[in-house]
Amino acid sequence: MILYYVLENRSNTHAEDWYQSSFCRFLYPAADLSSQRISDLLHEIGREENWRRFFGAYIRWLNNTGVEYRKIIIDSTGLPNSVHFPLTAVSNHNGKVSNEVRLIFVVEEEIGLPIFMRYVEGSIIDISTMVNTLHELEEYAIEPELALMDAGYYSETNTEYLMDNGVNFVCRVQSNRLTYKKMIEENKESLERKENLVRFGNRLLFIKKAWTSISKKYNGWVYVCKDVARQNLEEDRLLARRDLQSLSMDEIYEELAEDGTFVIVSTLELSPDELLPVYYTRQQIEQTFDLSKNDADLLPLRIHSEEGLRGHLLLVFIATVIRRQIERILNDPKTKGIPNKGKRMTTETLLQNLGYQHAKVFSDQTIPQEANSKANFAYRVFGVKSPLSIPRENSSGK
Repeated sequence: MILYYVLENRSNTHAEDWYQSSFCRFLYPAADLSSQRISDLLHEIGREENWRRFFGAYIRWLNNTGVEYRKIIIDSTGLPNSVHFPLTAVSNHNGKVSNEVRLIFVVEEEIGLPIFMRYVEGSIIDISTMVNTLHELEEYAIEPELALMDAGYYSETNTEYLMDNGVNFVCRVQSNRLTYKKMIEENKESLERKENLVRFGNRLLFIKKAWTSISKKYNGWVYVCKDVARQNLEEDRLLARRDLQSLSMDEIYEELAEDGTFVIVSTLELSPDELLPVYYTRQQIEQTFDLSKNDADLLPLRIHSEEGLRGHLLLVFIATVIRRQIERILNDPKTKGIPNKGKRMTTETLLQNLGYQHAKVFSDQTIPQEANSKANFAYRVFGVKSPLSIPRENSSGK
């Protein structure tokens, strides 16, 4: 099933068809991928003790392989689920209403390798989950030094919990927070000055920082930012509003003043040139979500029990780690000899090219056919040698 989750993005109802047309049926001839047996498997591996046992072993593996996970990214995504189920609830996340389960991912910040996951009822908002997420990480001896988070996690309570426990953080602030309103009001007149102009890739931004109170107990660095391109887009939307004529000039002025503006809070003092590269490292977790949803069979979610959900999520997590590790090697600058005129090969392309290598199955052996240059590249990069033949007695899974 792990192979199916890695290689296919279809629902588990197609697993048996995949198995019958795959070499896996010779490797594991006793496997039963009927819907009922898969459901039984998900329930078995999804028991709470197995969930904990897996993550304990996984963290030990990370330690043994030298993966650094002291700098983490925390974010969540919704898993729509129309099946009646205790964890399914109405969620209003960023204005989008749906029946869903909420999945929280923790990844390390450099390459987005998943470290941990947990789930909550769909109606629970992000701001309420951060402390428990860190508590669960502590149970696996994970004590982060830095947490990168989106605006949904920012609150005075969370700020003080992080700082009380010595965890630095970088977090965007929602526009309805007092910190946001205070900093916009204090800096809107002086923000768009030459000394505050910063280039970030092909974007231009004005960034101004200040040392100020971020909770009743602590001060921190607050960065008021204005994205020039985003400002233009939001001004165009304002001009296209149907109720523009009903707005007063004061209301229009206030909206124009905030167009393209966002606020970031940090316990670390970062220069304006350093801030955005650090903050936008958060995009690693968005890529991890995309990988899980589009390539690792996370959705659609058709779950009727919590054990089944945990089992499904564990398989998704393992498949995501495997595909992320493949990406890590493919994106390594030391990886040379990439075909297609030097363009980087994606994981999807790599697996597709390997799938083009066929084999002929005889009564006593399986003979792989010749691999093309792209498949040979994969074998070379990952240290795999395609055998000339595979005796059938070694294909029995024993």
